[in-house]
Amino acid sequence: MCDEVDCSLSQYPSYGARARCDRSGDNKKILVFFNDQQDFTDCVSSPRADLLNLSFTHYSPADAKLNDEAKSLFVTDIPLFLNETQVHQAFSRYGTVIKCKLTPKKHYYNGHIQFSSADAITQFNNIWAIICLGNSLCVCLASYSKTQRDSRREHVAILAGISKNIKEANLLEIAFQVNAKALNVPLSVNSYKPKPYVYLNFSSFDTLEAAKELSVAF
Repeated sequence: MCDEVDCSLSQYPSYGARARCDRSGDNKKILVFFNDQQDFTDCVSSPRADLLNLSFTHYSPADAKLNDEAKSLFVTDIPLFLNETQVHQAFSRYGTVIKCKLTPKKHYYNGHIQFSSADAITQFNNIWAIICLGNSLCVCLASYSKTQRDSRREHVAILAGISKNIKEANLLEIAFQVNAKALNVPLSVNSYKPKPYVYLNFSSFDTLEAAKELSVAF
């Protein structure tokens, strides 16, 4: 199809480099470039009869990136034994996921989750973590700055002395009772088994101090 587009648009003197495809499936686009505003305007003015009535519209990569970002989450602390299918399914509880990509970061994955609509993102202003097969995955909006991301790790407490091989899902009741926004049981670099303590993230210094006054028992 790109060859057909090149053949059709070569009539314009300012037609740029070869047409190229971007993305895949229902999100696939054909991108073309012009060096002259008049040629560009003529190309987008009406469907192309010689190209099965394809319609070209203005496209800005920067705007497209911002649009994708507004529908996306940044995810950390994803254990390496989880895969994209499992993480995709976990986030599908919150909306229609159209993209799930995991990238290795030390001995965890970082994840990029994109929903079909920005409406699904607003709930994560208040949701700091989700559970995937018993494991807690920390989340924040992809549009957050580094300062905003770091603020979610500003007020942290440690609960030590927990039993071996406990997953975060087993500690959700405690996290709820102490008003923690997220929790994470770190994994050993060597054995990749859970360590005997859990980090609890709080939204403020006051809720952290209040939690330290409580006694926790199993």
